[in-house]
Amino acid sequence: MRRSFLLSRCAINFLAKKYTNNALQDFPVSLHPCGKPFFADIPDLHFSLSHTEAEVALAFSRSPVGFDMEKSGRRSDFLAVAKRFFTADEVTALEAGGASIGTGFLELWTAKEAVLKLEGTGISGGLERVRILSETESELDGRRVYLHPLEWPGLVAKLASFEKPVEVRSQELVF
Repeated sequence: MRRSFLLSRCAINFLAKKYTNNALQDFPVSLHPCGKPFFADIPDLHFSLSHTEAEVALAFSRSPVGFDMEKSGRRSDFLAVAKRFFTADEVTALEAGGASIGTGFLELWTAKEAVLKLEGTGISGGLERVRILSETESELDGRRVYLHPLEWPGLVAKLASFEKPVEVRSQELVF
């Protein structure tokens, strides 16, 4: 966990320097009351952080953004967790998926968590407040949120934004 924290802080600082074209300055990370990290000194640069096991990923944007990822090979009683945190319609849809319930669960979970990270609350904000409409659209308390699925081997990942993403790029950083 400490290694992930250090890697994420290095990556955040590296990317902030890249986005601001300022290689000399370090950019301190502050926390909103609900825990979402942000740059107090760069109000037009937003980011969201996610990690799972040894993987750390960041999403950077000029507008608010939320990002979540999970290992696709995770084992769990997905249906029991879904019954606790998802709507009845979402549980029914997962049950109809049959053998792919794990994949369907992770798709829904990462989308909902990305939306709540966009808001700044994370999952403590209430998964039930997020309604997934399609692979690319959702609602948070009735407000439209755009989703963008990202493909990485062995991961399920979603990006959430109040603005429709124009361009999404990914890059692997090795530290």
